Amino acid sequence: MSRARSEPDVSLDETPYQVLPELDAEEYRALKEDIRENGIIVPITVDADGQIIDGHHRYKAAQELGIDDPPMQVRDDLDGDAKRSLAWRLNMQRRHVDGSTKKDLIRDRIEELIERGIDKTDDEVAEEMGCTQQWVSEVRETVVADRLEDGEGAQNTTDCDLRTTVDYASSEQKEEIVKDTIVANPDKSNRAVSRELGVSDRTVGSYRDELETLYRPQ
Repeated sequence: MSRARSEPDVSLDETPYQVLPELDAEEYRALKEDIRENGIIVPITVDADGQIIDGHHRYKAAQELGIDDPPMQVRDDLDGDAKRSLAWRLNMQRRHVDGSTKKDLIRDRIEELIERGIDKTDDEVAEEMGCTQQWVSEVRETVVADRLEDGEGAQNTTDCDLRTTVDYASSEQKEEIVKDTIVANPDKSNRAVSRELGVSDRTVGSYRDELETLYRPQ
């Protein structure tokens, strides 16, 4: 349930939901001056424990201006990634960033989802980030390619959950990963490979047949 008013113990000591970089000095000065003149128009969003989901800079400015009771909205209906998803959505709606910076932030979000083992569609990420599905798709392909390259291929990708990386791979990348896994583990069954990579037995079998046809002695 979402409540328009509550009095949680809020602190800036821990900021797990501050997903965007700090405002620079001039941006923060302008925000603080606006709050001095007009007050806090958009309530600060916090969770049930008083951790700020959206409004870190507004809360800090309120403290410095001696505003002891800034408007808050408590979201006690969220858990896990839902809080970070909301933080991304609210921040990206209001923060004005150029195209290059936005693509960097999209990359950060996709990397975060892969690290947490969370599979989201391009449309879901695009909605969070306030961008087009095409942008997310392009960044997603680059992230997967870089992670596999850093790990020197699917078989040596130890810096991330390979299965989740496969979830984010394009169809061409997924095919390459499955085939690499089959070649590196010829005795592993289709079912074992499918479970490891999160693809269907039929898909693994199809790629195995392709490889056997390609390398069958003439």
